[in-house]
Amino acid sequence: MKRMKYAIGMTALALTLAGSSMLGLQVAEAHDAGSFTSLKQKLVDRFHLNEGEVQAVFDEVRDQHQAERKVHLDERLTEAVTSGDLTEEQKQLILAKQEELQAQWESNRAALESMTKAERREAMKEHRDDLTQWAADNGIQPQYIFGGRGPGMHDDFRK
Repeated sequence: MKRMKYAIGMTALALTLAGSSMLGLQVAEAHDAGSFTSLKQKLVDRFHLNEGEVQAVFDEVRDQHQAERKVHLDERLTEAVTSGDLTEEQKQLILAKQEELQAQWESNRAALESMTKAERREAMKEHRDDLTQWAADNGIQPQYIFGGRGPGMHDDFRK
């Protein structure tokens, strides 16, 4: 019975994680760490799971998504080089910048999580402005840094 309960709990956890990752809850973690922590805690409480194991599953999913995004970025940049929109040097600059940004994110995560929503928004705006300037300095179109149409494409909805 205990084994069955554990299996059901782990299945529910896997389904919840799959669904949450599809809905972009990884992004929600950056914007509202409290609600994401709350989701983890609810899973631990409801299914009587080990908190460390739940965290390990969330970390595994995050790492997997990061690896997938890295592959997707490399493919997109290779297409841009092939089509002549970017040079190989620019592609390498972008990939290096992504690594740098990932390291910054890891080191600044706690600081971002402790900020208010307004402070976080201001910090992200400054970060976006710096990246936009970096792209311009290197002759790189913003969509290769931000994806889509460039920085702030959703700014009208955030006011």
